[in-house]
Formats: sequence, structure tokens, C-alpha cells
Amino acid sequence: MSPMNNVSIDRPSLSSASEIRDTITGVAAAAVGPLRRLISDDDAKPLADRRVLITGGSSGIGAATAIAVANAGGTPILVARSLDKLEEVKAEVEAAGGTAFVYSCDVTDADAVRAMIEYLVNEHKTIDYLVNNAGRSIRRSLSLSGDRFHDFERTMTLNYFAAIRLRS
Repeated sequence: MSPMNNVSIDRPSLSSASEIRDTITGVAAAAVGPLRRLISDDDAKPLADRRVLITGGSSGIGAATAIAVANAGGTPILVARSLDKLEEVKAEVEAAGGTAFVYSCDVTDADAVRAMIEYLVNEHKTIDYLVNNAGRSIRRSLSLSGDRFHDFERTMTLNYFAAIRLRS
């Protein structure tokens, strides 16, 4: 008998779009907590004049990080596949008085990443920080995923190799 047979995980029942949005917002707020701790009352804009590249910046933790960066005086440079969602986050940053830039790129595509990096370096001259936030999860038990090796490949391609590729 596997020790995992005795493990029980209570998952909230999310029955409406607003409950799902509230849950995601709560998770995103918790994830940007470390960034908020960097911001003290003595230094209201600790990221002033800093450019922060954020992958997966179109929603969830990436979008919340973009807003936190802008509130700290930084300029978020958002990257994700969905340009329309990126534009929504950019509009939110700008509505609060910040500046943001958005770029559509599939970070699992090596050629697209090379082209994007070349463009970003020419456009922005410097990138001060990189937040590798793009990611995916396998949404089933590992015991039910053993015959779905492609799920692991896709997850590793985005969560691991894309992050390394961006750092190179």
C-alpha cells in the first residue's frame, strides 16, 4: 500500500467565476509577498528606473507581480503568448500611473526566444531583473500520469528549459 493512499487533500469547491477569480487573486497576492517585503516605508520606490522582465505576465501571479513592480516604481516588461491578455495587464498598470511594455512570445520556442531577447536588448538596452513565472502543471495525480509522458515533457519544456533559455 502506498503511503499516499492515506493522504487527503481538501480542495475548495469553486462553483462560480467570481470564486475562482478571488482564489487566484489570493494565491497571486501571497506569491508577490516577498516582493512587497522588499518595499519599505523609507524607500517608497525601490525599483525606480528598473526594468523587470516577467514571463507569464498575462494573468495570475505574473499579472500581480507586474502591478507590484509598477507600484514599486519599476517598469514591467511582460511576456506571454496571449497579447490581448497582456494588453489588459498593461492597461491596469497604466491606469495606476505606471508604465509597462508587452510582447507576445512562446517561451518554449527557442527561435522565438532568441528573436525576442535580441529585440528587447535593442529596445530597452538593459533588463535589470528576470521573473521566470511562465509555467504549467500536470492537473492529475502522478499515479494517473505514468502513461502520459508527453505531459511531463511539456511541463519540463516550459517550467525548466524555457527558464534556462531566457537566462542564457
